[in-house]
Amino acid sequence: MKKNFIYSLAAALMMGSAALGISSCSNDELPVGNEAQIAKEVAKTYSFSIPATMDDGAGTRVFTITVGENEGDEDEISSAFEEGVAVWVFIKRSDEFIAYGNSPLTPENVSDDGSSCTLEANGLTFISDVSGFTPAVGDEVYLYYGMTVDTNSNPLEGYFDFSMNDGSKAKAQSMDYNLAKMVITDVDDETGELTFGQIGNETNTTFSFTNINSIFRQRLTFKKGSFIVKPTISSIEINTEHYGVMMRYTPLNESYNSSSITITDPESTDIYFSTLFEDFNKNEAITFTATDTDGNTYTCTKNAPEGGFKNNMYYYGEAILVQEGEVVPTVEGASILNPDAPAVFYTEEAEPFNITISGYSEDYVFYWGVTDEPWGRFGDDYLTEGTITLDNLQATSSFNGEFGYLGDGFIVGRDLSLNLILKGDNVITCKNTNVGILVDYLYLSCDGDSATLTITANGETEGGIYSSNFDLSDLSALAATGYTVDCSAHLTQENTWIYTVTKNNP
Repeated sequence: MKKNFIYSLAAALMMGSAALGISSCSNDELPVGNEAQIAKEVAKTYSFSIPATMDDGAGTRVFTITVGENEGDEDEISSAFEEGVAVWVFIKRSDEFIAYGNSPLTPENVSDDGSSCTLEANGLTFISDVSGFTPAVGDEVYLYYGMTVDTNSNPLEGYFDFSMNDGSKAKAQSMDYNLAKMVITDVDDETGELTFGQIGNETNTTFSFTNINSIFRQRLTFKKGSFIVKPTISSIEINTEHYGVMMRYTPLNESYNSSSITITDPESTDIYFSTLFEDFNKNEAITFTATDTDGNTYTCTKNAPEGGFKNNMYYYGEAILVQEGEVVPTVEGASILNPDAPAVFYTEEAEPFNITISGYSEDYVFYWGVTDEPWGRFGDDYLTEGTITLDNLQATSSFNGEFGYLGDGFIVGRDLSLNLILKGDNVITCKNTNVGILVDYLYLSCDGDSATLTITANGETEGGIYSSNFDLSDLSALAATGYTVDCSAHLTQENTWIYTVTKNNP
């Protein structure tokens, strides 16, 4: 089938923490039955010419994604006939598939939008293990659109192939598989012409096709702890808890093959895939596991909606993949101590110390001393002079100041004169303390022409910093020699201050 994606406003249709499906026309249970044996004899020929349509059910068809005002927003999918795609015909009697057409039909007179066509058979014969088989009134007829029948193989072994899933939109759309079910209402014994009606509504003589599978689009977001990150992803695996994602479905003999979908070096974080559900897998949670080029692993599990996943649906939403393990900053020039959570303390044995903190940090607090005890038990063995470089650091701490008056902040030092060098854009968030930095004297400079430090803290007027030489109304004393410090923004509602350090006459 020919597929076209159309974008439209659909944010409200996105899934939340559990997978939710966008409203779509329902799909009957997929027909399965006992495999018929191949007969040695060929029956007389039959013919028919009937209109066929793609079922638009409740206003949503499958496999074209509709688009409009906001680029990237999608809410529904639909199918379209394409000339040359095989439509295989099977006859079911007494709940058994007992005959199949010796060759497939192909859509003709396809409408411009692909929603309708004509299916015409001239000289079709039916192969069956029933001696002298002829179609009869009351026989059910199943037409499968898009089924793969390998060369020289029995059409009863025809299958729907989902192994093409590679995460791309184009591949997901290409797996446009459909079924129409009708009943024979008349057989002209002289001409061999067959007349059909819809099962349960025999006056409807149009073959109405419905998708047997569903399509997923998931926007992947990656997080380290509470931080949204943009790693370079080398692979993404999509799987389910027990059975895996359907790779091949052979409807006539109830054969299923499932595995995981592996996407290597994905070009986008918008992941598309198509699959099919049966009773044994419809309640399975879907898992996403991503690995970045540094070897970090990110995972997300999306539970099935109430009642399970269904076929002929479009599932559109977000998957937030969280990195496994603690969010530990990269630290150069200091050793790590491991006191009780939530704080981890760093010490430096030499004075003046010189360390660099970069990357992402969650619930780490920095103190300095010359023993292996956290602050409050150093006695007089604390360090009073040093340099810290913050290199594009993203740090958050829920530490609540258990270590007394020096417990406030991300960087804390008793009688400490600290040279703080900023490189790039740095963020410190300490919403449970009044300030993010608490030292006796603080001097700011930068690596390069300029750099920023954003501090969010609980205090409303402190500016996120406590030091003897800090005055929010006059920041000149805070600047190291040769540098200028400016508080360019103050977001009162969130108690956030953005400091810009600029090198004079760079």
